[in-house]
Amino acid sequence: TPGMGWRTVMSIVCDQMHNLYLFFLLKARTYLVNKVFDQSTSESSMIIFWKGADDIDTRVQAARLVAVMYVLPMLALHIWDYSKLKLDVEGRSRVFLQICIFRKYLNYTEASRQLVRVSHMQVALLSNTADLSKAYCSVLQIVRAVGKLILLMVFMLTQDRDAAWVLVV
Repeated sequence: TPGMGWRTVMSIVCDQMHNLYLFFLLKARTYLVNKVFDQSTSESSMIIFWKGADDIDTRVQAARLVAVMYVLPMLALHIWDYSKLKLDVEGRSRVFLQICIFRKYLNYTEASRQLVRVSHMQVALLSNTADLSKAYCSVLQIVRAVGKLILLMVFMLTQDRDAAWVLVV
């Protein structure tokens, strides 16, 4: 079907936004615990746009910045999830398969058509195409899960290089 290629690629790439957001959340939580909430950490190691009147103001400002960065990407993720529904990869792939199977059936010779039961064609057109298109979308979900695993491994290695042996085992 025209357009399935770019829809699939867009789905794969944009699904990684959820994984990047998870990576950001992990990094933000680590930053909050290790820098903002740790009283022994100096202000110079915190991300701030302006210096507060005292240490507490600076920490509150850093926490607010993280909170805003925590919420804003949710809007982009929501828009992507809505757009993904409009892409309708599963429905379009199902229609494509149904058209291909029916065209193949119409190209049969009259003798060949007599050998194929109508019930088999109905099952192929209605049930099997639905199963196959769901399987196609499941592959896209697997790609998203693999992306998540890779980002989690990267996060783990950025936090503790000595934990690399866990990835090998």
